[in-house]
Amino acid sequence: MTTVGIACNPRNVSTARGKVPAETVARAYVDAVRRAGGLPLLIPVLPPDEADAVLDIVDRVLVIGGGDVDPARYGESPLPETGEAHAGRDTFEIALVQASAARRSPLLAICRGLQIANVALGGSLVQHVEGHGGDVHHRVRVDAGSRLSGALGATALDANSQHHQAVKDVGGGLRAVAWADDGTIEGVESDELPILGVQWHPELLLDRPEHAGLFRWLVSAG
Repeated sequence: MTTVGIACNPRNVSTARGKVPAETVARAYVDAVRRAGGLPLLIPVLPPDEADAVLDIVDRVLVIGGGDVDPARYGESPLPETGEAHAGRDTFEIALVQASAARRSPLLAICRGLQIANVALGGSLVQHVEGHGGDVHHRVRVDAGSRLSGALGATALDANSQHHQAVKDVGGGLRAVAWADDGTIEGVESDELPILGVQWHPELLLDRPEHAGLFRWLVSAG
């Protein structure tokens, strides 16, 4: 069975002892991987030099949503709308993306995952996109003939939006292959590497076969 490492979202959770730090993954991601035939394994935030060791254990990686990426990672100062970043998560996930690219290991990046993957490969972000977030639904146009359209089985689809940041300058080796009507980049891929990134949350739309197709691609790619 294909093992899929899901990079956790570190946050404080409420317990009987008050707030405690925890490594979290929404159940929807786990269910999406299992429905696609993969075995999900959760990856906590680790020192960046342990990213290669993680890839010795898992066959491929899923980088999920969460908070904002530190703009210093792409040479900018934060805008007032930009949320506080988690330095350890940024550092580890950048290392995980770069290690996956070096090994040509399949990687699916969702929402913040797309943003951190883009930054890890030298790209930058729009720090605040007006009109996005709040679970807005919209149409996405996908480049015909792209790997993304093949995984989706579609060149246009309805998607959700829970983000307020997006790709600005596309990272090295990546290209934009999907867009919202306002021009916001909604998907990227690499011609050389097995990397797909989408700005929406397909794990919340598994009742639609095109969104489930992304997880089938992750489990079967390569």
